[in-house]
Amino acid sequence: MIASLPMYDRPETRAANDRLWHRIRSGLARDGIDAPAALTRNSDPWTHWSDPGLVFSQTCSLPWRTRLRDRLTILASPVHPLDVPPGHYRSVIVMREGGAIEDGQRLAVNDPLSQSGWAAFDAHLPAFRPGAVLLTGAHAASARAVADGEADLAAIDAVTWDMLTEWE
Repeated sequence: MIASLPMYDRPETRAANDRLWHRIRSGLARDGIDAPAALTRNSDPWTHWSDPGLVFSQTCSLPWRTRLRDRLTILASPVHPLDVPPGHYRSVIVMREGGAIEDGQRLAVNDPLSQSGWAAFDAHLPAFRPGAVLLTGAHAASARAVADGEADLAAIDAVTWDMLTEWE
């Protein structure tokens, strides 16, 4: 049996995520639902989402719509302190200073099924045609790839971007 909160679990948020899980677990216990005492943490959320012992986790909408909706049920959508209405999200498109968006540029993407890391380009720049695509595994790694010159552009979800600008 596992539970995870993989979306924004980093050293600076770990204690808050543990407190959140404790409150969720307490609510589940009041309803007679058994749940693990601690969160499962590893770098691959797909492992969590496909585990038959999964009790609770979080995902963004594109993985849920494309591969998870027949196996997992959405219970809630968190509302983060962003300048968007509840139920919406925002991505930021990042590039090195002085850059411009042009077809053929190298694109860093956390996952091909990421709403904010991949689908945001299609939604906001539908005519853009990337060159090479670097799969990074995480929004933070995509931002680093742009900063380090390994990629020209990346779309980063706004919650991660806020965390990166505060802590990195």
